Amino acid sequence: MELININDVSLSFGDEEILNDISLTVRDEDKIGIIGVNGAGKTTLFRLIMGELECTSGNIIRRKNLNIGYVPQRVEYHSQRTAYEDALETFSDLIHLEERLNELNEQMIASSTMESVEARSSDREAQRRTEDQGAHSKDTSFKARHTPSG
Repeated sequence: MELININDVSLSFGDEEILNDISLTVRDEDKIGIIGVNGAGKTTLFRLIMGELECTSGNIIRRKNLNIGYVPQRVEYHSQRTAYEDALETFSDLIHLEERLNELNEQMIASSTMESVEARSSDREAQRRTEDQGAHSKDTSFKARHTPSG
């Protein structure tokens, strides 16, 4: 499944051409890295993908409901939370769904047969939504890449 499709994107600031006819497709299973010398346009490309800038020509198509986590090059960090906690905010909808699943599971364990049937029905819907949004993979992949070491 395509997450992002960049088609013939160009960007200019006045007479200065920053990006020229860039095309790229990012699929769900892809692992990518963007490298280049300072001033090559890496950050500008990310800002286009995030929708912070508009391209001069071409188009960028993002999958519906795509949630992109991005940390800019220069960050002024004034939060009372840790950077890890703020980064997890990207997954807040999924975290709430998982909490709801846990509540429903506890209700099923503690409830009578009829109440258990109703809870299971609600549980299936919450389970489907978390799977559709990648909840189970988010926890493993995010923690593996962002858990502080040392």
